[in-house]
Amino acid sequence: MAPPYKTGPIDDAEAWIIATPDATYAEAARMHGVTHNSLRARISNKYGSLAAARLMRDAGVLKPDAGRVLRPVRRCMRCGVSANIDHGLRMCSACRKEVAQLHDGGV
Repeated sequence: MAPPYKTGPIDDAEAWIIATPDATYAEAARMHGVTHNSLRARISNKYGSLAAARLMRDAGVLKPDAGRVLRPVRRCMRCGVSANIDHGLRMCSACRKEVAQLHDGGV
């Protein structure tokens, strides 16, 4: 198994930019040794925007482990609905269940 990815610098940059009201992405990235694009993407994926993250912090809603779990979103080849389809599959779980009922394992 691969060793865990080190996220210390970007975690520090994220916490610092949210806590500092007049901080910019470039300034936080330069201070912590990460790129401004990675910091911007991380905050956008976790909170929606920097302003939203700061508002959540001010309201006391922000948790240290807050964040979305990003999963691959693909369209089902049978029904066309967007779903979290992982492991190279091409159908959503509802369609897989229907197909499994139709094809009872006979070849």
